[in-house]
Amino acid sequence: MKIMDHLMYQREVKIDSAKRHTKLAKRQRPDFVHKIIVAFGQSKLRKFQAGERSQTEDAEVENSKPGGWWF
Repeated sequence: MKIMDHLMYQREVKIDSAKRHTKLAKRQRPDFVHKIIVAFGQSKLRKFQAGERSQTEDAEVENSKPGGWWF
C-alpha cells in the first residue's frame, strides 16, 4: 500500500471513530457526562477534518485519557 493511501485510510478510521463515539455516548452514560463526551468527540472530529492535529496535541490527548474512559 502506498504511504499516502495508508495515511488517508488512517485519517478516515479516526473520523469514523470520532463519529461513532459521539453517537454511542448517549446510550451508555448520564446526560452531563454525555455532553462532555459529545463536545470532546466533535472537537476531535473538527480537528481531524481540518487537518490541524499536531504531534504534541496527539500526545496531550493520549495522556489526558483516564484509562480509556473517553473511548
